[in-house]
Amino acid sequence: AVLGLEVPVPLLAAMVVLPEPLLQDRLAHLQEAEFLYETRRVPEHVYTFKHALTHEVAYQSLLQEQRRGLHARLVEILETRAGDRVGEQVDHLAHHAVRGELWERAVRYCRQAGAQAAGRSGFREASVAFEQALGALQHLPARPDLVAQANAKVDDNGRFVNERVNARQAGNFILSPRDKVEFIDVSPKQLVS
Repeated sequence: AVLGLEVPVPLLAAMVVLPEPLLQDRLAHLQEAEFLYETRRVPEHVYTFKHALTHEVAYQSLLQEQRRGLHARLVEILETRAGDRVGEQVDHLAHHAVRGELWERAVRYCRQAGAQAAGRSGFREASVAFEQALGALQHLPARPDLVAQANAKVDDNGRFVNERVNARQAGNFILSPRDKVEFIDVSPKQLVS
């Protein structure tokens, strides 16, 4: 149920610790009981839950800690299987990273999913992904980044002109050497950076 409504058998096999014949036997039993039905054999064997409600009940029957662990394991498997084609799986990775509470990965994958959605004009989908990234950020410890004020002078290459720059770090305002500053605010009127 953690995999979703569609259950790709190779992915399921990577998740469970069952010999292949036993896994096939259990899938056949679920198909006979009409919980799952076969939707594809090529390019990979896929089963689908017959009813969304059945899927939801199966998912909710897992303890929250079990669900979290399975989602986290699924992220590991998807990353390994995707290799350098992670971008093709970014929506799934974002979903499972959030539910697996892998917060750093959730931020990264939600941002990528949002950017991809915005690139294809899926603005509502992009908004949801970016909001999930912001939500995941709240679970990460605050970083003591040096952030320059928006009115700091920069040259045509985006480098600071002055040797020392007004910046803030962890809520304190300091005059910092320009090579130590990592970020700059976008607007002097912004509330958060």
